[in-house]
Order: sequence, then C-alpha cells, then structure tokens
Amino acid sequence: RFVEWYSFDRTNAKPDFNTIWGTELYNHTTSTMSFNDENVNLAKKANMTAKVNELRKMLHAGWRAAMTPQ
Repeated sequence: RFVEWYSFDRTNAKPDFNTIWGTELYNHTTSTMSFNDENVNLAKKANMTAKVNELRKMLHAGWRAAMTPQ
C-alpha cells in the first residue's frame, strides 16, 4: 500500500505535489501476512527508492491513467 500526504489547495481543489508531508509504503504481497506488514513503513529504506518513485509517478498521473482502455 502506497500513500503520500500533500499540502492541498482548497481553492483549486488540487494537491500541491511539491509539498510532501509524508510517504508511506507497506508490503501486502507476502505469502504470510504478519503484524509488521502493516506497521513497518518501507518508504525510507534505500532499496525502496525506485519503487517509491514509480508509485509516486503513478499517483501523480491520477487514477484515470491507471485504467485499462476500453
């Protein structure tokens, strides 16, 4: 699960992607779920930098960009 917290412009109803308040990344793909899967934030780990950047790009593109064309 990937979550980023941004400043939000209420006038334009848009996030300010340049002002990140926090980033969270949790692994929910392990075959054996454990308590730590939801409680250990992986976003700051060096080996997760590429994954965070990939997910951030998808988030910024918006949910419509993630949809399968019909």
